[in-house]
Amino acid sequence: MVETSISKARKEKQKYITYFVFIVLVFATILKLCAAASFVNWFDTQWYLSWAQGLQSGFFNAYTHVSTTQYPLDYPPLYLYPLYYIGKLYPMLRSYDPFVMLLIKSLPIVFDVGGSALIYLLFKRRISCELAAVLSITYVLNPAVMYNSSYWGQTDSILLFIVLCGFFAFETKKPIL
Repeated sequence: MVETSISKARKEKQKYITYFVFIVLVFATILKLCAAASFVNWFDTQWYLSWAQGLQSGFFNAYTHVSTTQYPLDYPPLYLYPLYYIGKLYPMLRSYDPFVMLLIKSLPIVFDVGGSALIYLLFKRRISCELAAVLSITYVLNPAVMYNSSYWGQTDSILLFIVLCGFFAFETKKPIL
């Protein structure tokens, strides 16, 4: 009887911690999107836009076609799929720089937040729920991570997300995602 009430209280506490992490992730997403729209950066984002526009003339010959432009294509094919759709949307938004920045930088932001959620899920299974929440929130609100994706538009969070998915599949004993 006592164990059951302790177990119930622990599950209730974990539920509230999970809600708190979810609320922080929503807040971080809004914060990162606002930061992305407020800082116009054409250094690397111009490369992404050039690739996105080049993909509109043919997806399967992207490396030969886009590599002959001023911004040679040197990213793996996985990132080309969302860039193709960004290239479709770009003509509608090109007149307003903050929307263009949101369009380009939203993908790394989504993967930042998704990576933080995976950090929480991974460590919740291994260590305490409280520490998993601290690690997840520390990652998503880390100024370096925010600067990398929200201000600069870098795509490092996409690779990190894929690595975390691999760890999650290994941890849950489901090697196929």
